[in-house]
Amino acid sequence: MMLPSYLHFAIRKKVLAIFIVLLIISAYLGFAPALPVPINDKVCHFFVFFLLTLVFYWVFDLSRRRATQLTILVCGVFGGLGSEFVQSFLTYRTFDLFDIVANLLGCSLALLLNILYHKRRLEKIRLQRYGHVPTIADDLEMQASAAEEEEEGEEDVSKSTP
Repeated sequence: MMLPSYLHFAIRKKVLAIFIVLLIISAYLGFAPALPVPINDKVCHFFVFFLLTLVFYWVFDLSRRRATQLTILVCGVFGGLGSEFVQSFLTYRTFDLFDIVANLLGCSLALLLNILYHKRRLEKIRLQRYGHVPTIADDLEMQASAAEEEEEGEEDVSKSTP
């Protein structure tokens, strides 16, 4: 059976291994009866979900849009919201709305950094592949033709108004 083309993607195995290790550590921290060290719970939530999101974004070799969507779904919805939902059923843990806020803030910051880096990386690859693509500011002929088009547009507007 052939899979649709949008389901063909590569998995970065080293990044996946790092993500799994982080996931195990975060599951221990999230579902253990008490933290082994005294640390602010919200700071811990923020950094755990920041790291998970930072790493998960790069597990699959996807376009920026698809990686963003998948990361939001997995880390934000299933991880950030789901972990607190599961904690509400544990007798030794409690549901806390501020934990969800910390989770989502950590996810959001990591996602923003990933998107910006991914965009910059793609621009760098395009620049290496195709060289410098001139813009209107770089090309005098393009500036002249743009100015002519603008003047023609102004003349058309002045003719149509009495």
